Amino acid sequence: MALEVKIKGLDSTLKNLRVLAKRYPKSALRALNRQAEFVMTDSKRDYCPVDTGALKSSGHVVVDEEKLQVTLGYGGPAGIGNQGETNDDRVGYAIVQHERLDYAHTVGEAEYLKRPLFAKAVSIGTDAAAEVKNDIESGSAL
Repeated sequence: MALEVKIKGLDSTLKNLRVLAKRYPKSALRALNRQAEFVMTDSKRDYCPVDTGALKSSGHVVVDEEKLQVTLGYGGPAGIGNQGETNDDRVGYAIVQHERLDYAHTVGEAEYLKRPLFAKAVSIGTDAAAEVKNDIESGSAL
């Protein structure tokens, strides 16, 4: 089971990046990956709950070159397994820790990926497009 968040209302800011991505796909993916890594760094540093450190260590950014998209997530060993006798679903504690607002974390908080993503959402497209434009101007766009 995965949690997917799509942010609506960013079409106008991402339109320029889509145009650039068609002409310079590798540069656009590199820029999106960099922006996603900024979000993941913020998530791990400021928001992710920490008990053993396994959850924080499982944070990752994956680039899909065919779809021209970047995915952020937590999982792997931290994202699989049963949560005890009351949970028969194999959803893993990454999602549970993210979604349960009633958990009292000594370090970190719920919505540990959503909060930094939403904070950066308004500038991701613009910042990535600026990176691609800089690549074009410097001659390093691919």
